[in-house]
Amino acid sequence: MKIHKRNLLLVVTLVTINLNSMAQVVPTKLAGDWHATCAVEKLGDTAASYCGICPTVFNADNSSLTIASFNINLGQKELKIIYDGSISIIPFKFDEENMRLTFKEKDIVYNFSILELEMADKLILKSDSGNLLYLERKKEQAR
Repeated sequence: MKIHKRNLLLVVTLVTINLNSMAQVVPTKLAGDWHATCAVEKLGDTAASYCGICPTVFNADNSSLTIASFNINLGQKELKIIYDGSISIIPFKFDEENMRLTFKEKDIVYNFSILELEMADKLILKSDSGNLLYLERKKEQAR
């Protein structure tokens, strides 16, 4: 009986170690609060391209559209998108080897490359479709 308990304990320990080694670790330089600004690409007189997670606001007569900036909090397991008093909490996957961030919001899968800049408090997220988000670390957390 002692041997079975010892073997069971060994298996549980190995599984726990394996699961912990697979846990994603978001680097400190990426984690925290960011202000996101959406880059808009003009495609013609009446068309533009921008990232789908960017909040949009129509004017009173629906004749024009404003793409708004918003805040992002990047934790170890969740991404919080904060806009106009509402918070969306979204689980994500971080691929440290390729510096990619993947998550699903409103049935759309977003897959971003993280482009680092010389300034540690600024990042660019580039979606697979080529849309860009400019992130600037919020001042109270500048590192």
